[in-house]
Amino acid sequence: MAVESIEGDPTLAALRPLSKCFKLAWAKKATRGFFLRAEDFFGFAKRQAQIRAEMEQDIADIREEYKGRSKTALGLALMPFGRELGDMKRLYGEGLDVQSQGESFFKLFQARFVPNGLYLLD
Repeated sequence: MAVESIEGDPTLAALRPLSKCFKLAWAKKATRGFFLRAEDFFGFAKRQAQIRAEMEQDIADIREEYKGRSKTALGLALMPFGRELGDMKRLYGEGLDVQSQGESFFKLFQARFVPNGLYLLD
């Protein structure tokens, strides 16, 4: 909402004196945080699902390529993918796109919100 329309809005007249008592300030510098809009979240969830699917395909390709080689070589080739997929599962469960909207938002908040961060949610 534009400033001009807020100042001219008669429904906010009772709140104007109170609003002059508030000042936005904080003592600590926030080193972590993010701004989140619902539209951005759905794009993020979709991209996470796409990344997961690409990594799973890469794993299948590596398994095919390493057929007949030592288990050690296969394990080393798969290690980065396994670690990344494990982290995604630890952070977001089976995926943000397979949960309800409320559950997926909650999972993201649990995974990403840390003490002393600044989070602006729209």
